[in-house]
Amino acid sequence: MSNSNSKASLFLMELIMSILFFSLSAAVCVQLFVKSHALSQQSLKLNYAVIASESLAECFYGTNGDPEEIIGVMEGSYLNASAKTIHVYYNKNFERISISDFPHECRYILTGVLREEDDMRILDITYVDYRDKEKVIYRITPELYVNKEETD
Repeated sequence: MSNSNSKASLFLMELIMSILFFSLSAAVCVQLFVKSHALSQQSLKLNYAVIASESLAECFYGTNGDPEEIIGVMEGSYLNASAKTIHVYYNKNFERISISDFPHECRYILTGVLREEDDMRILDITYVDYRDKEKVIYRITPELYVNKEETD
């Protein structure tokens, strides 16, 4: 009787250890999947930020830095002429939205601030996550040489 009791308790102990090991392995795997998903989302945000920022930079170069022409070329952009800023608003799916949808659906904001220094036109482009305390995802500063003699 005691021999069969010891075998049963030994088997039970082995089973408990197997379940414990499986639980720990499952917890590690779940953490890896969660971390992988977070990195994937972060990479996706960065990819869209780079594409949107480079698009605005190319419009800046193509229009010779004229803000009126930039908003004419870049669909869905808005110009604040007094502050010399260009804004483009995006929803959570990285699709452009109108300014009227800004408070409800806006998730990301692409902003370009125009400034001039000597013979240079500079556009400070920033792509931020509006819902994450305006965390900067990507920033680029294209510069354009403007020959003042030709424009006069």
